[in-house]
Amino acid sequence: MNTVLLILFSITTGASWVSTMHQDRINALHEDMDEVDPHYYKPLPLPLKDAIIYVKKYGPYAAEKRSKVKRRHSKKSIKLMECKQRDRPPKCERQVNGCGSGFTESVPLLFRDKFTSSCNKHDVCYDCGFARNWTRSDCDNTLYQDAVDSCECAYPGFLASAERLACREMAESIYMAVRVFSESYFSTHIKDFCLNDCVLSYGSPKLSNMV
Repeated sequence: MNTVLLILFSITTGASWVSTMHQDRINALHEDMDEVDPHYYKPLPLPLKDAIIYVKKYGPYAAEKRSKVKRRHSKKSIKLMECKQRDRPPKCERQVNGCGSGFTESVPLLFRDKFTSSCNKHDVCYDCGFARNWTRSDCDNTLYQDAVDSCECAYPGFLASAERLACREMAESIYMAVRVFSESYFSTHIKDFCLNDCVLSYGSPKLSNMV
């Protein structure tokens, strides 16, 4: 599933990410768009790295949605999480491609392997949401929470504060872009493999990746 192909983007700061040509394309696409009506769920034909420009342009709206699910990890909650991957059946049919085949270069090298499990779960959640009565919002919120958990587990303690913060910022960026661009990828029909109970441990938004 190409759920995250159009939406992953780099968190490197500055407009230098996007070429002048890409900026012109964005201006042409949005020259008649009302700033207060960002068409939040409308997928746009933007190049991958241009997504950050759109999200930043309508940042207050995206931030409002993000704030509803953003959670702060206290020392107690981190201590209670053992940072072990949930046990899953080794053989279970599903269709996943990590955080997007061919686009992993858009994720900083330091974080590339941290979000793979979260992205794979998001793929299954989108594929099987219709069959399993999971909403798109459930899938997206859990993607963010799982990604943040991965950051907390990968970079614990005071000495890793900078890496942990950067990792969390990347998780938030992925979440915002998913909310803006991925509605059309949420399945609206029942896929046969989704009827297998084994997919629950791979895609259910009710089960965290880390235990």
